[in-house]
Amino acid sequence: VVTAPASAVTTNAATLNGTVNPGGATTGYFFEYGVTTNYGSATVTNQLAQGYAPVAVSNGISGLSENTVYHFRLVASNSAGITQGADISFTTPPVTVTVLANGGTASGGGTYFPGTPVVISATGDSSHWIFTGWNDGDMNLARTITVPHTNITYTATFTEAVGAVTAYVALTSTNPVWPFASWATAATNIQAAVAVLLDGDFVVVSNGVYATGGRVLPSLTLTNRLVIDKAITVRSVNGPSVTTIQGSTTNQGGAARCVYAGANASLIGFTLSGGSTLPDTASFEDFIGGGISCEAGVVVSNCIVSGNIAEYGGGSNGGTLNHCTVSGNTAAYGGGSYGGTLNDCTVTGNTGVQGGGTLSSTLNRCRLVGNAAGNTGGGAWLATLNDCILIGNTSDSGGGGAADSSLNNCTIVHNTAAIFAGGTYRGTLKNCILYFNTAPSGPNYESTAFTNSCTTPLPPSGTGNITNDPQFVDAVNSNLHLSATSPCHDTGNNVFAPGGIDFDGNTRIVNVIVDMGAYEYQGADITDSDADDFFDAEELIAGTNPSDPTSFWKVDGPMSASSVSFNSVTGRLYAVDRNDALLAVPQVWINFTNNIPGTGSPIAITDPLPGTNRSYRVHVQLP
Repeated sequence: VVTAPASAVTTNAATLNGTVNPGGATTGYFFEYGVTTNYGSATVTNQLAQGYAPVAVSNGISGLSENTVYHFRLVASNSAGITQGADISFTTPPVTVTVLANGGTASGGGTYFPGTPVVISATGDSSHWIFTGWNDGDMNLARTITVPHTNITYTATFTEAVGAVTAYVALTSTNPVWPFASWATAATNIQAAVAVLLDGDFVVVSNGVYATGGRVLPSLTLTNRLVIDKAITVRSVNGPSVTTIQGSTTNQGGAARCVYAGANASLIGFTLSGGSTLPDTASFEDFIGGGISCEAGVVVSNCIVSGNIAEYGGGSNGGTLNHCTVSGNTAAYGGGSYGGTLNDCTVTGNTGVQGGGTLSSTLNRCRLVGNAAGNTGGGAWLATLNDCILIGNTSDSGGGGAADSSLNNCTIVHNTAAIFAGGTYRGTLKNCILYFNTAPSGPNYESTAFTNSCTTPLPPSGTGNITNDPQFVDAVNSNLHLSATSPCHDTGNNVFAPGGIDFDGNTRIVNVIVDMGAYEYQGADITDSDADDFFDAEELIAGTNPSDPTSFWKVDGPMSASSVSFNSVTGRLYAVDRNDALLAVPQVWINFTNNIPGTGSPIAITDPLPGTNRSYRVHVQLP
């Protein structure tokens, strides 16, 4: 009699094995088993026929306990007596709980004792995967099971949603449950909500100051309070006055930028404050944009970027900022912003060594007020400004308003420099008003190129410039709209007009020729300076001098019955109409030639259709 190892061992069953040689007699056999060598249990007795060869035998047992050591032996008897095999033991395994997820990941699986309470849960691959239930019908994403006596498998199923989804965030949420698809299950931090989304999705954030947590970008060192690493939109519910993302400075235990925004992300309606970067000994990305640093395509709207610190771009770096306030930020270069585009923004109270307000940015219809530079460019340095107002900016050296910048249709007043160029230093001004600035040398400008601009003294070069007082509505109280009698009406150059609207968002060109400065005068221009019965605006179109009564455009009488001549000016286009019945009601004018370029000399036009008693009229327009 030989006892052989057990097989098919499970948590509650096994097969006992051995061999018996009957020795030529009818033989009975059974297995004794139990948790000790005293056994205590036995299988039924089976019979073997007479024979002399060893016979393999086995018996299945059940009702065992999991994770338990069992002893057993084979026992055989015949007319020759009773023989017992050797004792062998085996151990039953614990119960295995397997947890799976279709369209996600699961947790809670493992080996346990029966009766143990175990929490199992599942998470979709993203918020686009919607939980539809467990294989046993339970609908709770996280649940507690009681481990049975046999191995068991639980499977969670997720279905992929179509279209954009929204995740919600609230500091006061008491039940944050993935994927944060309602206020009832909202996340308590914005980063958690971002993590579950895909490109094109939305995060909606409730009121509060979000000042905890942080993430470091790969290969970098600086902590970011929030990283938006997908092309999603993150917006507040009630705006920047009640919703803040707050970084930290080295004085607060370690530098942390407020937000890092990846390509094509959008941020709407937050205050970004208290952020800072590392010193300029770190990687470049670690010391730019204390409030927010943006990759290509990022749009930041209706935000307040305030009280942040960086080496470059104390408030912001890159991106497009729309209708934002950038205030009270500090940097060595570009106190308020570095790079990017700012549209309809207020840039105020920022400080920097170079470019107190902004550096290397493009600004459209922005107001730069009270920024300060320790060197040059109190308001802006190395920037492009269109339809902007620069007022009350200062420099400890030169270029109180702007330095090394390109300004188009801007108004630059009441800026100050401690040494030179109170208004602008170097750079170019087109269609601009540069007046009432102060500095010991060059109160308004030094080394600046002008075209069609109003400043004093008259620039030594450039065309279309004037020195007249611009006649603002109320310069003392910073109402810089043009008065009805301003000499800056219709005196710019349309080629340099930056766009279709002015600083106020009104039509940029009202009377055919653009005004100087950030504001386009919206009233009708009916001034006739030389009392020759032609409005100044009309004379500017015709190319005549509105201050000289002897300078006017005229059409000569027909040289013959079918021809007409008129004076022309370069840069204008002319057209001619005919009328064969001048006294008819209604009159019928027929155009027969147009888009005739002016030459600076008289032009004679012959009508290709001869006639008698014919009248002609001529039109002139700007190209």
